[in-house]
Amino acid sequence: MANNGDSLRWWGHTIVPNISTQAIISSINLPGSSTQPPPQFTNMQNTNISFYNTGGAVNPANLMDGLAIETHSAFCIDAVLSGSVGQTINYDIDVLIMSAPLVSPNGSLVTYPIVNVVVDPVLIIGG
Repeated sequence: MANNGDSLRWWGHTIVPNISTQAIISSINLPGSSTQPPPQFTNMQNTNISFYNTGGAVNPANLMDGLAIETHSAFCIDAVLSGSVGQTINYDIDVLIMSAPLVSPNGSLVTYPIVNVVVDPVLIIGG
């Protein structure tokens, strides 16, 4: 349940170092549509967020060796909820599971979709 004016965020493509597959939220849409988000999700936009965290001890046997610090980048979809109290919103989230990055002959990183998963949550607007 969410209230009018709440910010909604779907965490999309999170790049995690040394992980062989990645997940990308490719779209948020009305059921049966591939291009139309629910009208109650206003001001939809893509955002990029970078953050740092410790990936664990460099040497778990000796913490004095230090911690590994990793940078993560999350490509998200943001929106603001605007609808009637008690309204039920059905929508689909398309998630692409991507392959491990491969280095192309020209040196760029290339990934390709392995599978497309569609999740169909329901949101109810509270009062």
